[in-house]
Amino acid sequence: MSAIKKQYVKALISLLEGGMEVEKALKRLREVMARRGHSRLWSSVIKSLNEELKAGSKSSLAVLSVAREDDVKTYQKLAKGAQVRVDPSLIGGYVLTENNRRTDQSYKSRLLNWYRASIKS
Repeated sequence: MSAIKKQYVKALISLLEGGMEVEKALKRLREVMARRGHSRLWSSVIKSLNEELKAGSKSSLAVLSVAREDDVKTYQKLAKGAQVRVDPSLIGGYVLTENNRRTDQSYKSRLLNWYRASIKS
């Protein structure tokens, strides 16, 4: 990976770790690259970012998914600095994805497990 691509990938990861929304961070990076005349590097920077994240980089892009807006305050203490998403399909509880680990404490998974166990017996 070239030095310029590394710098762009590092900058994007630091924006995301800082809590910036993904869409906003990508838009900002694209604008900077266009201003500097590096627009042709966009696809290779995104590919490099994908490889970096797949390789298990040390960046901790934590995502906390909750069922309702009211649940944000309740579960946000679990992962400070995590990006919070509202996922109405969860019914209740939370799903925390951090450092390539997933902690699923949602009502949805519990109900599905209960349903599968009741069908087997």
